[in-house]
Amino acid sequence: MQTTNYIGTAGVAAVLGVAGLSGRTDLLSPGSVSARFRRLDRLAHSPLCVALAVSTAIASRRGR
Repeated sequence: MQTTNYIGTAGVAAVLGVAGLSGRTDLLSPGSVSARFRRLDRLAHSPLCVALAVSTAIASRRGR
């Protein structure tokens, strides 16, 4: 059970981290291709994804 939880949280952290660092969170939210979304994506969504990825990874390591 412990390994399954670790794999799940590592997967969440990886997906959020890649989406955030690439600046392409629109791939996680199909249909969001407007200029306003792109601007917000670069200013807020991507950094928040990276922050969530880091906090998920930290929580995963502390939970062991």
